Amino acid sequence: MDFQLTDRVVVSTRAASALSHPLTLRSGIVLPNRLAKAATSEHLADRRGAPTNQLINAYRALALSGAGLLISGNVMVDGAALEAPRNVVIEDGRHREQLRRWAAVTEGTDVKFILQLSHPGRQTMRGNRLRGRRQDVVGPSEVPLAVGAGGLFRAPRALSEAEIAAIIARFARAAQIADDAGFHGVQIHAAHGYPVQPVPLAARQPAHRPLGRLTGEPDATAR
Repeated sequence: MDFQLTDRVVVSTRAASALSHPLTLRSGIVLPNRLAKAATSEHLADRRGAPTNQLINAYRALALSGAGLLISGNVMVDGAALEAPRNVVIEDGRHREQLRRWAAVTEGTDVKFILQLSHPGRQTMRGNRLRGRRQDVVGPSEVPLAVGAGGLFRAPRALSEAEIAAIIARFARAAQIADDAGFHGVQIHAAHGYPVQPVPLAARQPAHRPLGRLTGEPDATAR
């Protein structure tokens, strides 16, 4: 096997060739190569939840890095429950212009940029909310988060079925706004205990078991 020595790593020429090939996602998005910037949590929004110039400039640099796919950090769908201070928040069209500037960082490249939409559920630390909003810690049940010390996390209140439907609508609205702003797609954060974590995995966690009543079948809920 042949190898190439770069500034920091040794990679096989075969692997390098594979990474350079385009990739078509099931959604139809075509990536120019197989290098991706994974979702992170930048904490670079302003106090109103809008993308800042600092965030936009950082993603412009990433768009010119050679990666074929950029996945944003947590973009919250509810300003009353943030993953961290200074998350970007999309609830309506008030940040439309800043979002368009953020989406435009890929102009002149073949890079695709998708937003990771999130609702942290019970995994929102005390005080993580937009300024002027009352924090609302919610989850599929009232089971508190069993991590953290010193009361970092409040016990959630259990969502009603109507409220679950309202959160689903928040994701749909945020996705539509992202599409209108020019992003290539969205990714739903559904990992490590967030409210939309796929059941059957979540069904093994007591905090998520009440979701089963929506359909009666974990597999159907996951779909």
